[in-house]
Order: sequence, then C-alpha cells, then structure tokens
Amino acid sequence: MAINNLSRPSLINSYRHEFFKGSKLKYYRYVLLLPPLLTAVIMLIQTLVKVFGNPKLSPSSLTNLNDVYGLGLEGSVAFASGTLTPLYGVFSLLLIIGCALMVSNEYRWNTMKVLATRQPDRMRLVLSKWFFCFTFILCATVSFMLCWLLYIPFTRYFFDQPFTITASDWADFGGGLKYFALQGLLAFIYSSLAIALTFQFKSVVAGIIVYFVYNSIDASLSSLSTVAINENFNPDGIFGILAAILKFINPFLLNSNFNRIIMQETTFLGSTTGMPIPNEQIVISNPVWWAWIMLAIYLFIFTALAVYFFSRRDITE
Repeated sequence: MAINNLSRPSLINSYRHEFFKGSKLKYYRYVLLLPPLLTAVIMLIQTLVKVFGNPKLSPSSLTNLNDVYGLGLEGSVAFASGTLTPLYGVFSLLLIIGCALMVSNEYRWNTMKVLATRQPDRMRLVLSKWFFCFTFILCATVSFMLCWLLYIPFTRYFFDQPFTITASDWADFGGGLKYFALQGLLAFIYSSLAIALTFQFKSVVAGIIVYFVYNSIDASLSSLSTVAINENFNPDGIFGILAAILKFINPFLLNSNFNRIIMQETTFLGSTTGMPIPNEQIVISNPVWWAWIMLAIYLFIFTALAVYFFSRRDITE
C-alpha cells in the first residue's frame, strides 16, 4: 500500500495540534492558575496576621533554603523567596504529571487507527509532545516568577518596610530568578523521563511510579556519595568497595550535578564562627561545566528513550 506523504504533518503542525489539545484540557489551566491562587491565599493569611498583630522581619523569619540556594539572608526579597520557593517542589510534580498525561492518549483506539492508515512520523509525534511540555513548564515557571515578583512588594507592606531597592535586594533578585529557572529546567528533564516511561508502560500511573523510584534512588545515591567524598570515607572490606563505587558514580548522577549548579559553594548553615564554610551538600571539586554537560546528556537520553519506546511500538499492542 502506498504511503501518502501529504498526510504526514510537519513538526510545527504537530506541535500546534498538541498545543490545541492541551489548551482544551482543564488540568493545564488549573495548574497555570495555581501559583497566583496560592500566592493570593498566602497574602490573605498574612493580611489577617498584620491586622491582629505586628509582624517583624528578622533572620529567624528566613529558612535554610535561603542560605543553601543563595536566596538572601535578610530583607523582604529574601523573605519572599523563602516563602514561595518551597512550594515549587510540589508544583513541579504537577508539571511532570501533566507532561505524562499528554502521552496517555497515544494508546487509544483512535490513535491506533491513525498509525495504521496515515503512518505518521513517530519521532515527530514524540518531539511535538516534548515541545509542548517545554512550553507548558516554561509558562508555569514564568507564572510562578511573576507571582514571586508581585509578592515582594506585599512583604514590604507586611513588615512596614520602605519600598526601596538596596544592593542586596538586587543580588537576591538574581538568586530567586536563578532558582526558579533551574527548578523549571529540572522539571523539564524529569518530564522527559516521565514521557519515556509512560510510552514504555502505556500507563501514566506506572510511568509516574517508576519516575518516583528512579528519582528516589538517584537522590539517595547522590546524598550518600556526597557524604562519602566530603567526609573522605575510606572503610575496609565490603564497605570500602561500596564507598569507592559511590565516589565514582557521584559525578554522573542527576541530582549530584543539579545540586552542584543550583547550590552555593559556601554556606553559613552550621558555621560556629559567623563566617561562611564549604557547603557539605555538594562536591565542590566537581566542575560546574561538567554538571551542565551531564544535565544536557540526561535530557538527550530521556528524550531518545521516549522516541525509541514509541517507535518500536506495534499497533496491535
């Protein structure tokens, strides 16, 4: 049977199709509206606190995240970052689930008929979903950033601080923007993995479960290997072999490389002298350029796996 090449949509048209489908699903709308909704709730609660009390901004108002991620140690910008950044971790999970949902309809009967009759380019189909997920995560991250920027003036009102920008505020602005951008990048990398796993297991639930397992293992190995290197852990026997393996794989783990990029090399956390000390949560000897290369490799591998898993699928499955 001759193949009608005219029936094969271009990558741009495939992307438009995925964007159109995504814009019709309520899940994506709700996720994009979640950051302003959460910010509004926080502002409402703090307004009530201000009406019935007299809140003061102090170093104790900030979290350890500010210190580790360079979000600032004083001022309203640092407080705004310390309040909203912990929410992005949960929010990123919703982004990953949303990207996996874009794959679920590829195993329905209507899609099977399309594969049997029109024979579209499967790589193009996967890449169109990949670009949609990039757009979705970019829009969601920008939404979170805008809420953070709008929340900063409110914190000045909340603590009765002047509406002026200091030199430290500018540095804290940069730290906050870097944090949100890098967390969005990590969500996109893991979304590529979730897409590949959903293609492989033909189930969003199975794909998310395996993603959780992988992420947990990688995070645990990253933490253990970082401790082994920083503490110069060299036991004897079987534990010595395990320690050597951990030290070897540390530069190749996803969480190790991401933490190397997003975390500060020095921190005040745990300092007894008031001076910054080396951050024990990362391996400072690992170069940052290497970490960027590894993130790019992980993104490529996860995307290639998605193409491979879907390309080898038989329409009778």
